[in-house]
Amino acid sequence: MTSFKLSCPECGAYFEAALPTVRFGGSANPNHSYVQADEYFSCATCHEQLEISVRRDIQTGLISSIAGTAKAAVLRTWQCQRCHFSPNGQQLAIDCNGQLRVFERLEDLWIPSHSSPTKRYNLIGWLGEQLLLTDGAIWDLANNHMLWQHYRPMLFVKETAFDPQQQLVIRGLATGNSPYSQMLEAHHLDTDEQIMAEIGILRNYNDHVVCWNIKQNIGLCARSNQLELWHYDQANRNFIKIMSNRLERGAVRQAWWLANGTILAVIWYQNIKAIASQSDAYGLIQFDGTTLEVLREQVWVGPTVIGTEIRFKSASLAANNDLLWHANRLSLIDGTTWEVREILPYKPEFRETVAINPDASSYAIGRSNDAVVVDRATNRAWSLRREREIRLLNRD
Repeated sequence: MTSFKLSCPECGAYFEAALPTVRFGGSANPNHSYVQADEYFSCATCHEQLEISVRRDIQTGLISSIAGTAKAAVLRTWQCQRCHFSPNGQQLAIDCNGQLRVFERLEDLWIPSHSSPTKRYNLIGWLGEQLLLTDGAIWDLANNHMLWQHYRPMLFVKETAFDPQQQLVIRGLATGNSPYSQMLEAHHLDTDEQIMAEIGILRNYNDHVVCWNIKQNIGLCARSNQLELWHYDQANRNFIKIMSNRLERGAVRQAWWLANGTILAVIWYQNIKAIASQSDAYGLIQFDGTTLEVLREQVWVGPTVIGTEIRFKSASLAANNDLLWHANRLSLIDGTTWEVREILPYKPEFRETVAINPDASSYAIGRSNDAVVVDRATNRAWSLRREREIRLLNRD
């Protein structure tokens, strides 16, 4: 055994990590004198599984060095890739490699309530408190069954919208191989009829945004800086493009329909130096939901980052239009002024995903081994996997 003094990223404890004398794995270097691979061990205090990159001599198997710091090991059954609060904030859905889990709030606790029967669903969001929307299914939680399922390989779904009264499902997706096709689909649940329309070509299946307003039966479809409004004509069973516009600069990364009928979007501005330390910028833009006219634009949004490139990942919208801004730091962006209202104490890893509760009282962090709900007033963190309060460490 070889021991190293390490700190646990989960609980903060310092301890001696004992690693076995011989363990090979990973890729050898060009002269085949050593191998370097992640090795696993448990924290002596909280017993969480951790990993660290270890270099070993091939001839002796002895450890010559360790690289970096210990990090939480990936747990595939709890590797949270998406998380969404329900509209009233009393439920939270998480997507763990296609396995969907739902939790209900009980005072300060979050209790498991549902788990999907299979592992092939990618979480999209909620419709009310009882319907969970995924890329290829609609899950009725009240009766615990799938109202609709339509799974096909090589479909990359960005949006699923459902009108229960019309029994109509609208999906926005990419399909095929590079170059990919941007598609809109309508599924009539009462007749099993399916209508498809190809609306554009994509270089990458993620290089587009679809945001459908099911109440108005109209959707924003964006490809980089190309914007289009599409309507589904139920009587004639076809999709109709009703408006198009092109941004002078920037590409749409996320979008939401707001209650006043306008569209809010996150924009990536490539090679625009908004502040001295950055070569790119991320901002917000608001469009008229009928004409796609730009009503307001702010090129730089979020806290100033000094000495490193911005690592924006995503934003999550609260009911009052405040945004949880996930970049180098977690920030709360004021929905009216678009200025930084608060920088939250937790510093996320880029691979983590986040969501804000609609009332903005808490937020969720999807991690590689767990999902955690944090109360903003107290900064207390509740682990969904461990079903207890945990210490949420900052990574400064």
